[in-house]
Parts: sequence; structure tokens; C-alpha cells
Amino acid sequence: GLSRAQMENLFPGYELPADVTAAGWYRGAGKESHGECWARVASVAAELRAAAAALEADRQLVVVAHHDFLCNLLNALIMGDHAPQGRCETWKHYNTGITVVDVAATGDVSVLMTNNVPHLSATKELISGVST
Repeated sequence: GLSRAQMENLFPGYELPADVTAAGWYRGAGKESHGECWARVASVAAELRAAAAALEADRQLVVVAHHDFLCNLLNALIMGDHAPQGRCETWKHYNTGITVVDVAATGDVSVLMTNNVPHLSATKELISGVST
């Protein structure tokens, strides 16, 4: 992955989380297990809800994630403790697909858009990741 300096250079003006170190964000030794993924998902979902509850005005936040993490995060946000852990059958995402959710101060979540790829409309051959 990218180092903190690389991220800051590529995306000036973006506010990176404090836990993104000089070495980047991932500290694991290879692919994480389903349990490790779910623990990270639960932590991020809780952070998103806490951040939304503390807002005084609307704010946009971008999460860049791989398919499995994103699917599990959406499951956690929508279904909470009842979410199927490690199963990615509910959501399908193309590579670089855009999903937009609204997390209200109450913790309620609305999915506004899922798997949108308008940025690839001129180059449809780049649309990949799920059956096209």
C-alpha cells in the first residue's frame, strides 16, 4: 500500500486518519482472516456512526476499500449485529465502483447509490470486478 507521504502527495488537502503512519495503514502479515476483517469492519462502522453523531453540519467522507471489506462494511452499517460476517453476496461492486451512504446523527443509514461507475462510461472495457 501507499505510505502516508505518498497519500498526502497524491491527495493534497485530504484529511488522513491519525492511524495512517509513515508506513501506511495496513499492519497485517498478509491477507487478513474473516474474523480480522470483521473486527476491522465493526471498528470502522462504529467510527462512522460516532463521527456522524458528533457533526454540527453535513460532511463528506471517502472510504477507499476492497470489495470484501466494503461489502462487510455495508452489511454492518445496514444490518448491525445481525449482519452475516464474511459473506459478500448482498453487495456487488465493480473495481472503482462508487457507493454512497448517508449516516445520520442517530446512526440510521441510507444507501443512496451503489456500484455506480459513470467515470468509466467512455471506457466500458475498464468495468471489471463482477460479471459485466
